Amino acid sequence: ENSCVKPDETFDTNLYEDKKDQAPYLLSRRKFTWIMWHQQLQWQTHFEAVRRGVFFLQNISLSSGDGFGLTIREKLCRLTSPPAFVVYPRLIEVDAAPFLRNMHNAASGSRGYYEDVTLLKSNRDYQTGDSFKKINWRLLARQDQMQVNIYETILPRASFFILDAGSFQKRQIDPVTEKEVISSHETEFEDMLSLMGSLFLALKDQEMGCGLALPDVGEKKGELIPPALGDLQVNLLLSALAGIQYAGEPTFMNETEILSGRENWGQMYLCVRSLESCTCKRLLDNLDGACLTVITTRKEDEAVDAVHRKLWTQRLKGGEGA
Repeated sequence: ENSCVKPDETFDTNLYEDKKDQAPYLLSRRKFTWIMWHQQLQWQTHFEAVRRGVFFLQNISLSSGDGFGLTIREKLCRLTSPPAFVVYPRLIEVDAAPFLRNMHNAASGSRGYYEDVTLLKSNRDYQTGDSFKKINWRLLARQDQMQVNIYETILPRASFFILDAGSFQKRQIDPVTEKEVISSHETEFEDMLSLMGSLFLALKDQEMGCGLALPDVGEKKGELIPPALGDLQVNLLLSALAGIQYAGEPTFMNETEILSGRENWGQMYLCVRSLESCTCKRLLDNLDGACLTVITTRKEDEAVDAVHRKLWTQRLKGGEGA
């Protein structure tokens, strides 16, 4: 429906109307001439990614007949293992450092790890370049030995992203009919998905697990993916972003479910177009700035709520990072 992929040039693609009461849809055909009944045919074809989206090739239609097209029979074949084409959001370079600094209010170390100063692991002799904060001063005063403390290295808490799709709703008056037209801020919506998908990859490289909450859009149910590590998790998150479509429909976010599991989500990020258009008011009211950061696609003139920390992003153009 969203034409996220298209076959190669060997296919003829045009609009096809199956029934008068149904909207026409794109149909791609490829012809093979003079294939006899006792012969088999095998070929390969390539699909090109056009835009973000998901396409399921569930069935194909085969038609055959004489070379003049006088006697044609057609059969619908449902595929036993239908392939799915998933086109991810546009990926860009992003700086994950601000997201690492939020974890536990501690400075991040190598690959997102940090040392818990409450868990002493061992000691070793002082080496040039060691931080003076790690020197065991009691041991130095008692035995006149310069040693540093080695603490347990642990992973930071996970990151959980909440997409407020409803905040990207666009309302305007049609100058001809003078009626209200509801659509979406498509460019800013795609920019946000691009930023989120890129952060999933960047944080995965820093060994930080990510989760995602998508709202119900119209009749399509949303998703809630708990934070986890690994390539499979990132593919799951990117596929979820690829599948969401928003054109101004009503949305519903299960804020009760999110709030009930907030101890397991880690640092939470609410992704909205602006605080003014935010539809997740309950999250803003029940979560303070210590565990919730608001990410917007446009900078506010004034800070709407001083309690919440804001990470402003600029319009993403030409593959530039945010």
